[in-house]
Amino acid sequence: MKKKIGYKLVKVSKSNRMFSCAICRNLGGQEYFLNKPTRRIPGNGPLALFRSLKYIKRVLDNSLIGFRWNDYEMRECEYIPTKLKTKTLWNQKSLNYDGKMHILHKLSIPGGTIFADSVTLIKKISQEKILKDT
Repeated sequence: MKKKIGYKLVKVSKSNRMFSCAICRNLGGQEYFLNKPTRRIPGNGPLALFRSLKYIKRVLDNSLIGFRWNDYEMRECEYIPTKLKTKTLWNQKSLNYDGKMHILHKLSIPGGTIFADSVTLIKKISQEKILKDT
């Protein structure tokens, strides 16, 4: 399948490792790499990213969601759309108290989210560019 361009918010650790912002690292969130594909783990839901920079801006400007500009890096990326027929995210390591899998339902997923089986981070996008271009 042909790769497409999208945008990913990543949380950067003190050791410069990049992790998913959708499902935190200690709950099984995936690590992402520059110029190297991150693939969906079999049994887990799809990887999430944004269709355009305007959706990243909306998320970061919405204080109700709890994301803050300085907590994340914005990355342009190439992705391969998922073959899964879903509108949710899930992860095998994210078990609720009753042993059931933690699922982020469609209602808690921000607008402009797209799902992928593979994501390759390409380049960092500055906050200034997002504010200027959206």
